[in-house]
Amino acid sequence: MEMDLDLSQDLSGQQQLRVSPRLVAASYILELSSQELQQQIANELNDNPALELVDVPTCQTCGSELQGSICPWCIQRQRSEDAPREIPDDGSASMYDDPLPPSAQRLTDEEFDPLTQVLRGDAR
Repeated sequence: MEMDLDLSQDLSGQQQLRVSPRLVAASYILELSSQELQQQIANELNDNPALELVDVPTCQTCGSELQGSICPWCIQRQRSEDAPREIPDDGSASMYDDPLPPSAQRLTDEEFDPLTQVLRGDAR
């Protein structure tokens, strides 16, 4: 009785795209209308006792969180606009040189979680 043993490896360089569950959830949330989104949030709050709705007042101009009744980003921008500026000879100064408020700062794809934006009220 004779047995043949064949050992071989097949290595193929093939790429596959996989959609993460987080991306699916983000796409679903982005497709919702404002009314549907509010209903979905209400359902999640009712279904999950660990969730709590925290009403954080936000600036109607820039969308960042207010400190009392004052927006620190708008005040900072207003003060910098009132202060005289020296414009470099190369013309590189612009109105966009001020730092962005936290609501406008960009996160990487790995850091971004749309639910945090919705629950905080930053998504408009």
